[in-house]
Amino acid sequence: MRKCPNCGQPTVRTKDWACPWCGYPLLSRSYGEIPKTYEELKPKVVRSEKPPVIERTEVSPVPEPEPKVNPEAKTVAEPMAVTVEEMHSAFNADNVAVDAGLASKIITITGVVGGLAINDVGNSATLILKSAQKMGTEKFLCVFDMKYIPEFRRLAMGQTVTVQGTYDSCTVNVLMLDCVLVG
Repeated sequence: MRKCPNCGQPTVRTKDWACPWCGYPLLSRSYGEIPKTYEELKPKVVRSEKPPVIERTEVSPVPEPEPKVNPEAKTVAEPMAVTVEEMHSAFNADNVAVDAGLASKIITITGVVGGLAINDVGNSATLILKSAQKMGTEKFLCVFDMKYIPEFRRLAMGQTVTVQGTYDSCTVNVLMLDCVLVG
């Protein structure tokens, strides 16, 4: 069984395309599916995490103290890797749940270059990613800082690229900010 990239638990995809343990969006079709949503399973998961009470008759060794955690240290989750086609399928299934589940998450997305635009006034450049199969109406607008313009200008229409960025929103088009080319 595949593991959730966020919590590491063996998992299946719920009806709202989320991990039943932590709610992380599971967009890949390679996860098995169950007909309940994350919210329907959440109370059951919380109850199942409570350890059973076990009566002991022998003396057990003293447990080691928990390691101290630095509250200022930030844990960085590995970016979720998806294709434009997987994102189209997820948004077609339930765009509201996917939009909520991806808010401010770092995503690595692979697709075909559908357009390039440089905005000198806003000091940014926008790459439009689309599906090679021409499915769905959403476009993936990936906004880059001007310092990436030399790499950006080497791209060609129809070229397959991989972009990493922070998911911002989906109204008509999916918007990703702070993007970099990763492949």
